[in-house]
Amino acid sequence: MSFVESENSNSQKLEDYLKERKSPDEFMWKSSENEAHLKNQLPWLALVGDEEVVAFVLFTQTEDIFEILYLESHPQKLRQGYMNQLMDEFIRKAQGREIWLDVHEANRPAQELYKKWGFYVGG
Repeated sequence: MSFVESENSNSQKLEDYLKERKSPDEFMWKSSENEAHLKNQLPWLALVGDEEVVAFVLFTQTEDIFEILYLESHPQKLRQGYMNQLMDEFIRKAQGREIWLDVHEANRPAQELYKKWGFYVGG
């Protein structure tokens, strides 16, 4: 497994990177909001194994804050520790800056996972 990020792929859009790997239809990001994020030139970090994207995070950043816009694992790669690897690298990349994200109040499994990584409910 290796990490690939937008800074090291000639600022390639995540959508294009996923298409090169023939993986876009395997991910669930097909909502209009997520597609808009993917089409923009936003920073991203992906965990890749055997030339296949297994998890990715799309985010924005300022001097003080990293904000996660979208986070997803390949549906056939769930519960194999890949998201933990990705988030460990993402948190390392943030270098102590605040990390923000939104999660739907009904999405309890995601909330529990975020708590595991040290996130807490804010205002």
